[in-house]
Amino acid sequence: MPHECNLIMSTLTTPGKTNSQNYTLEEIQHYLSELQYQSTLAYIPTFVYMSIIVFVGFFGNCMVIIVYCSKMTTTSLRLFMVVMAIFDLIINTIVIPWKMYDLLHIWNCDLPILCKLQKYLNASVVLSSAGILVAIAATRYRMVCHPFGRQVSIKQSKLVCIGITLTAFVISGPYGVIHGTQTKKTPNPQITGRYCQVDDSYVKTIWPSLNSGFFMFIFSVSCTLVSVLYIRIGRTTWRKLLPSSKYQERYIQTVSNDLQEKRESNQTETSLEDSEKRSVQGKDLLKPDYSRQNDFSVLENTNLNTNKNTTFCWQCSTKTTQTNILQDRNLGVHYQDTNDAKGDANDELNSCQGFSKCDEKEAHFNQRNDVNKTNNNTLRNLYAIKNRHIFGKTSLMLFTVTLVFIIGFLPFLGLNVFMAIDAERAAALEGVTLALYQLFLSSYLLNSFANPIVYSLLDRRFRMECWKLLKRS
Repeated sequence: MPHECNLIMSTLTTPGKTNSQNYTLEEIQHYLSELQYQSTLAYIPTFVYMSIIVFVGFFGNCMVIIVYCSKMTTTSLRLFMVVMAIFDLIINTIVIPWKMYDLLHIWNCDLPILCKLQKYLNASVVLSSAGILVAIAATRYRMVCHPFGRQVSIKQSKLVCIGITLTAFVISGPYGVIHGTQTKKTPNPQITGRYCQVDDSYVKTIWPSLNSGFFMFIFSVSCTLVSVLYIRIGRTTWRKLLPSSKYQERYIQTVSNDLQEKRESNQTETSLEDSEKRSVQGKDLLKPDYSRQNDFSVLENTNLNTNKNTTFCWQCSTKTTQTNILQDRNLGVHYQDTNDAKGDANDELNSCQGFSKCDEKEAHFNQRNDVNKTNNNTLRNLYAIKNRHIFGKTSLMLFTVTLVFIIGFLPFLGLNVFMAIDAERAAALEGVTLALYQLFLSSYLLNSFANPIVYSLLDRRFRMECWKLLKRS
C-alpha cells in the first residue's frame, strides 16, 4: 500500500562547527528504514499473536455464524452470539490486518484519514461487542431468575442489537476525531518520523485524557452490570440445586401425597371387595355342608391371595417408586431428610420380597404404572428441574466469554491511560519493553478468536455440528 512520508528536518549544530548540516530525503528514508527493521524484530511476538487471531478467529467465527444460523433453532441468546461473531469477524478481516500494516510502518506512516477510520472502526466494534455481552447477561438473568416472567423475544433481540450498534458507532466518534498522525522522535534529534496515533493537534490538550476516562467509565459500568447479573444467576442456580430448596420440597411433597392417595384408594377398593365376598359367604351358608366347605376353602384361599398380592405388592410399588424418585440424581432432586424415608422404604421392600405370595412381575408392572401416572401430574416440575442443569452449562459458557473479554481488555485500557498521560514516554519505548508494550496493547483482540474456542469446549451440540461440517467438507 503506498504511503507518504512527512518528515521534519532540522538543523544540527555540532561542536567545532558553525554551519548547519542538512540531510537529504534518501538519507532520512534510509535511517527510518533501519529503525523500522529494529522495531519489526521487536514486534515479532505481536505479529505471531495477531496471525493466530486472524487464522483461528476467521474460521472459528465463520463456523459460529453457519452453525447457529442454519443448524440450530434461533433464540435470543444465539442471535446475540451470531451478532458478536460478526463483529469479531470484522476485527479479524479489517482491524487486525490494518493494525499489522501500522506496526510495519511505525516510523514513516502519514495517512491521517485512514488512521482516523481505523481507530474509529476499532473502537466501534469493541464497544458493540461489550454492549452485546451486557445484553446476553441481562437476557440470561431473565431466563434463570425470572423463568415465568416475560422473556426477551427474537424481535426484541434484533432491536437491541441495532440499538447497541448505532450507539457504539455514535459514541466512538470522538475517538476517531482525536486520532491521526503523530510526530515520533528518533535517536537522532535532527530526524523525526510520523505514525498512526493521537494527532499532534490533540496531544497536549485535555481531549485524550477525557477520551480515556470515558472509556474507563464505560468499561467500569459494563463490568459492574455483568458482574451483578452473573452473581445473581449463580446464586439463583445454586439455591435451586440445594437440598433445602422450597421448590424441591414442594415437589417431593406433591409426589408423596399422590402416592398416599393412590394407596388409600386401593385399600378402600380392597375393603369393598372383602365386604362383597363376605356377603357371598353368608348366602352360601344355606348350601349343603360338603358344598359349603369346598366353596369356603376355595374362597378363603382366593381372598388370602388377593389381599396379600394387592396390599403388599401395592406397598412394594409405592415405596419403590418413592425411593427411586428420592434417589434419582439425574432429575436434580436432593431430598433433605431422606435417610429415614429411605430406610422405611427399604424395610417394607425387604418384607415384600420375603413374602412368598408377592408376585415380582406384578409389583414391577404396578410400579411402572404408578411412575407414569405420577410423571403425568408432575411433568412441568420434572422439566424445570432437568433444564436447570442445561441452564447452568449455558450460563458457564456465556460467563467464560465475558470473562475472557474483561481479562483481554484490562491491559489495553491500562496502557491507553498510560499513553494519554505520558505520550512522549510511550513513544520512546524500544527493545523488549516496546515488544511487551505492543503485545499487551493488542490484548483486547483476544476475545475475537477465543469465543469459538469457548463455544466448542462448553457447547456439545455446537461441537458436534462443527464436526459434521468438517467431515462433509
